[in-house]
Amino acid sequence: MSVLNDVSRRRRGRGGRVGRALGRLWADWGEPVFLWVQFQDPHRPYAAPGAYRGRFRVPRVPGAKPLPVLEDNPGRGGIPAYQALRGVSLPSVYRSRYGDEISYADRWIGERIDTVDARASDAGAVVLPTADHGGSYGEAGRFFAHAATTPEVAHVPMIFRALGHVEP
Repeated sequence: MSVLNDVSRRRRGRGGRVGRALGRLWADWGEPVFLWVQFQDPHRPYAAPGAYRGRFRVPRVPGAKPLPVLEDNPGRGGIPAYQALRGVSLPSVYRSRYGDEISYADRWIGERIDTVDARASDAGAVVLPTADHGGSYGEAGRFFAHAATTPEVAHVPMIFRALGHVEP
């Protein structure tokens, strides 16, 4: 089995890195290949690249008040300092920006799945996109908290595709 361990904390340009990783793994396509990729983009700060910025507009909840920036990270009743964006304090704006980030990550994930599909042919491939955690945007008074087991944090998507192994 081929293993490629290419860890980076860089946020942007992830698609190119994944493409290069897939290219290196194709050389061993005759044997099992495992590629794990974590897209950091839907994490902080919520600042999607230009073409993806402003795609989502979550309406402001009537009566919603600006959130304070907190000194600590639990996100109870405010924005943790690590997540704060200058001039942004409304939950609806953060939710909108999160949607932009998800859209950007979705593009790269989709392109990589298409690449695997095109190469899988008769050899088959298993692709399993999932998420590491959800997030909270005011549920139970928490914002951006992901160190809990509440439904909004613990419920994450998972898609299983087994090309060449299972009939659609």
